[in-house]
Amino acid sequence: MAAAKPTVVLLTTHATLAAVYERHLEHLGMKVVTVRDIGDVERRAVKVRPALLLLDESSVKDAAADIVCLRKQPVLNKTRLMILCRHATSEQIHALHSAGSDDIMLTSHHTPRDIASRVQTILDL
Repeated sequence: MAAAKPTVVLLTTHATLAAVYERHLEHLGMKVVTVRDIGDVERRAVKVRPALLLLDESSVKDAAADIVCLRKQPVLNKTRLMILCRHATSEQIHALHSAGSDDIMLTSHHTPRDIASRVQTILDL
C-alpha cells in the first residue's frame, strides 16, 4: 500500500504564484490545496488535515496576525507553518517566530524550487 501524500495548504491571492508552487510541490509528491483567505484555511483544515500550512503574505504584520489566528484553531495549533514573504527585518522575523511560525523564507532570495525543497525537508519526506 502506497503512503498517503502529505497535504500542503497554500494561502495566496496570486494565481500565478499558486500555479508555480503547486507545480513544484506536486512534483515532489505532495497534495496542494490552494485557498485565498484565512477563513478558507480554517474551514478547509478540518477536512484536509494539512501536514503544513504555507502562507504567502505580502505584509509581515499581516502574517503575524494570521499566525496568531491560526494557532488558536485546535485543528491547526500543531500543524507546521511556513511563511513566505518578500522581505523582512530581523525584528519582523523574530516577531513571526514568536507568533508561532516554524519557518520563514524570503521569496526575494529563494526560487520556488528552493522553497519546495525546504518544504520537503520540513515534512521529512
